[in-house]
Amino acid sequence: MDFGKILAELRQEKAAIEQAIVSIEKLAGAHRRERTGELAADQTPRKRGRPKGSKNRPPASAVSNAAGNGTQPL
Repeated sequence: MDFGKILAELRQEKAAIEQAIVSIEKLAGAHRRERTGELAADQTPRKRGRPKGSKNRPPASAVSNAAGNGTQPL
């Protein structure tokens, strides 16, 4: 076994792996920056509370009984 040759091959593989890691980290960082900039530009303040026109309305059966017609719901 030639340990020098094995070490040289391992060092080459290590360098290739380190380059791949750096490249992926750069892509991940660019993606993260892109998403945050995208969100900040599109984000508008949200309105709180109920939408206009929404009310607490009683059920339809309660409305007909409240009319005072004296009939029982079926």
